[in-house]
Amino acid sequence: MAAPAEVAGDVHRPLANFPPTIWGCDFASFSFPQSEFESYSRQVELLKEEIHGMLMSASTNLIDENIEFINLLCRLGVSYHFEAEIDEQLTHIFHTNEYQDYDDLYTVALFFRILRQHGYKDNNGSFKKCIANDAKGLLSLYEATYLSMHGEEIMEEALAFTRERLEVLAASQSSPCMAKHIRMALNRPFHHGVPRLEARQYISLYEEEDSSNEVLLEFAKLDFNRVQILHQQELALLSRWWEGLNLVEKLPYARDRIVEIYFWANGVHFEPQYSVSRMMVAKHTTMVSMLDDTYDAYGTFEELQYLTEAIERCDVSAIDKLPADYLRVVYKTLLNAFRETEEEMSKHGRSFSADYTKKAFIELVKAYHVEAQWAKDRHIPSFKEYFQNGTISSSYGAIIAASFIASEVAGIKEYQWLSSTPKIVRAGMAIGRLMNDIVGHETVHQVWNATLKNMASRRRRQLRRFRRCVNEECMKPTTIPWLLLRHCVNLIRVGGIVYWRDDAYTDPSTQDDVAGDLQRPLANFPPTIWGCDFASFSFPESEFESCSRQVEVLTEETHGMLTSATRNPVENLEFINSLCRLGVSYHFEAEIDEQLSHIFQTNEYDDYDDLYTVALLFRILRQHGYKVPCHVFQKFKENNGSFKKCIANDAKGLLSLYEATYLSVQGEDIMEEALAFTRERLEVLAASSQSSPCLAKQIKMALNRPFHHGVPRLEARQYISLYEEDESSNEILLKFAKFSNSTPTRALPPLEMVEGPKSCEEKLPYARDRIVEIYFWANGTHFEPQYSVSRMMVAKRTMMVSVLDDTYDAYGTFEELQCLTEAIERCDMTAINKLPADIKKKNKLPADYLRIVYEALFNVLRETEEEMSKHGRSFSADYTKEANGTVSSSYGALLAASFTGTEVAGVNEYLWLRNTPKILRAAMAIGRLKNDIVGHEEEQKRGDCASGVECYIKEHGVSKEEAVEKILKICENSWKDINEEFMKPTTIPLLLLKHVVNLTRVTDAVYWLDDAYTNPLSLKDHINMLFIQQIPV
Repeated sequence: MAAPAEVAGDVHRPLANFPPTIWGCDFASFSFPQSEFESYSRQVELLKEEIHGMLMSASTNLIDENIEFINLLCRLGVSYHFEAEIDEQLTHIFHTNEYQDYDDLYTVALFFRILRQHGYKDNNGSFKKCIANDAKGLLSLYEATYLSMHGEEIMEEALAFTRERLEVLAASQSSPCMAKHIRMALNRPFHHGVPRLEARQYISLYEEEDSSNEVLLEFAKLDFNRVQILHQQELALLSRWWEGLNLVEKLPYARDRIVEIYFWANGVHFEPQYSVSRMMVAKHTTMVSMLDDTYDAYGTFEELQYLTEAIERCDVSAIDKLPADYLRVVYKTLLNAFRETEEEMSKHGRSFSADYTKKAFIELVKAYHVEAQWAKDRHIPSFKEYFQNGTISSSYGAIIAASFIASEVAGIKEYQWLSSTPKIVRAGMAIGRLMNDIVGHETVHQVWNATLKNMASRRRRQLRRFRRCVNEECMKPTTIPWLLLRHCVNLIRVGGIVYWRDDAYTDPSTQDDVAGDLQRPLANFPPTIWGCDFASFSFPESEFESCSRQVEVLTEETHGMLTSATRNPVENLEFINSLCRLGVSYHFEAEIDEQLSHIFQTNEYDDYDDLYTVALLFRILRQHGYKVPCHVFQKFKENNGSFKKCIANDAKGLLSLYEATYLSVQGEDIMEEALAFTRERLEVLAASSQSSPCLAKQIKMALNRPFHHGVPRLEARQYISLYEEDESSNEILLKFAKFSNSTPTRALPPLEMVEGPKSCEEKLPYARDRIVEIYFWANGTHFEPQYSVSRMMVAKRTMMVSVLDDTYDAYGTFEELQCLTEAIERCDMTAINKLPADIKKKNKLPADYLRIVYEALFNVLRETEEEMSKHGRSFSADYTKEANGTVSSSYGALLAASFTGTEVAGVNEYLWLRNTPKILRAAMAIGRLKNDIVGHEEEQKRGDCASGVECYIKEHGVSKEEAVEKILKICENSWKDINEEFMKPTTIPLLLLKHVVNLTRVTDAVYWLDDAYTNPLSLKDHINMLFIQQIPV
């Protein structure tokens, strides 16, 4: 398409008026505390060995003790230290079927949840004991119900039963600590929580427990603080990179959300070793955000036609065809992001990952373009038509592709799997899309304001179907590495936070009226709230080294505990659970997987009868890809099909079951029942005096967001506080978690990776300035220190997605965007000359925005290509470039970016990603739909295309309320697909699957209650918790 002649006069754009960033320059000014970091690291290493010993010892104990210890590791967010050991132990427990010998509700539910969380599932089990007042057992069962799959009716019954009983017990019979646990679980089950956030909350709860393991608690605290420093460093680098792009001024219509984006990336994989992947996710998410705001909040249809054509070409020469300055800014920024990814991945022989991500972005903008066409024509498509395009525009696929970029386990095969849009990805996309639609829809907000509880209930019912899909896809054996499935799940979890009650990424405000001949959908995004806080960060070298030394010491100590815990399966599992919840399990991944594999293979989970243990076993094993059968909960049901009244007051058991239900897969009706039952009971127990304060906190936290849906790093940070309150907490583990969660990664990307063209914010003033939020996104994908490069890659790609999003949604005219789309499709710098120049406007946006966008995109892509070429991974950059347009949900582009810096993501993994496998389709669905839910109302004010709500209403002739209910059900089933794809054996490395899960978790977090990317105040507490506030040691 030839560039049109410039049009005289003003351009009227339906501005979104996005609120500014709430972070300012807080993170950019971060100074790395070297001595503090080193101190933490030393303590973490010492405690890690001790915890490892405990874990190993637990595996030799009774399997209920083994599973309990694994559960603690998971809940405290430190299980990543012992993944291999935990998986080995769970495999043993699963295959020996010993868990079927237990009759107490707590233990059975714990086994169920832990095993399912780790991907273990089989077909045995039955209900039997009276559990109505077994708070611990009910809580365990409640948590377990969230790992249900389609057809597990008993889990549905268990959910209803445990929820009802836990609500009573939380307010009455349970200890204060147990009451906290119940309230936390009722608020959000562990399975749905962002892991890092869940761990942080659980640490505080665990600290209150009388029986807490002091070593484990200390380990969790130290590890959290240690990793937090790494995340602060990454966020500082990302903030400086974002400032260098200067998109806040260049694209003023776009949301400034770099901190929130990093929260998203961090939620996908917080572990230190995934630093590169986090940066990849964060940067790619900024790209998604830029594109989203461009299409939704600024660009006219004519402008967006040009932009779409340019992006489809993905050639720098296409920039010449863009008709406006802001379009050129968007396009150039996107191309630069692609180039950066390609360069970086080529260094590692992973250029295919960049290629896939680029293709995902191309598909993304094509989906944006379709929505722009609908908005222009005032066309309300059928719900099927809307949903097919909307899952793509949810960006889930793009973000997952970005999360694969730096992952070594994500090869061509895994990218092919991702390209096929597997069930778990479809579920994630559906959940994201539906949540976005519902919380952003005007009627939904009216219903929410009127009847909050009823609205929450409807949302849960709608989302459960897709969540079961997610659960099913995570069961072992999985077709791709389990790590990648975890990415899918975590991305959904983050989105659950962001779109919880509204669109926490966006802060909707009244649009400005701009007179003129040409109408632009200006969004008026609020500025960043972070300023230069992170850009001024100075790495505290001595603090980092001190923390690292402590972490090393504690790692050894914790390793010993993990090894010792194997003597008792339940203790073993609980210790692993603590490691996971405290955010330190990544230190022991091999050990944990080995232990879980043993538990799974021995079928020890059938030996337990207490609800807590069975649910814990179920959740932990399923979380690690072991598909424990949901029938293990049949023993807790009466002959008439209802849950036994004797577990109604077992707060701990109900909470455990509740968390387990979020790992269900399609067809697991019992998990649906368990979810309804446990939620109802936990809501009662959380409000009563039956639960301990600590347990009550945990219940409330789980009810707000289940652990499985939470961003790992965020879950760990929250759990550390809870764990600290637990009288039975392990002091060494707690200390380890604190130090470990405060230490940043040493694998930091070179500074030039986060530098960009100056004055980008001035050139694109319509675009959101959200570099901190973008890093949150990237960090959520994989927080681990070793994935620093990946995080930076993801962050930069996310930034480009953000710029493109804002260009297409919030500024560009259709004609301009046509030129930009063509240029991006060519992805050639010569295309920049074909981008039309913009006219001077009353909103004071400078000229050449299209060229600025195109150049920024091109530079990011070029930088990626250059970096990846150094590592022989140029294929990853190519794939990521391709993924830039996969879906307007941007999920594919961001996931492709997350693969870029991951060594396990080879050509096969990228081919897998390119095929849009089931897990990716599920994740994309979640991202798309949840974004629709929270952002619908303001998008409709700007004249955007119809959301999933309108489409569903038109197609089925139902009320808005009914449409919202149906859409949320799609999200629930998408989670089940993700769970199913996560089960072993997987076709691609589990690490890459973790990217998919984590990206879904971050999406869930960002779109939890509102659009927290656009409205960054909703993410401020999470970002403060992860990147600013340290855990007192």
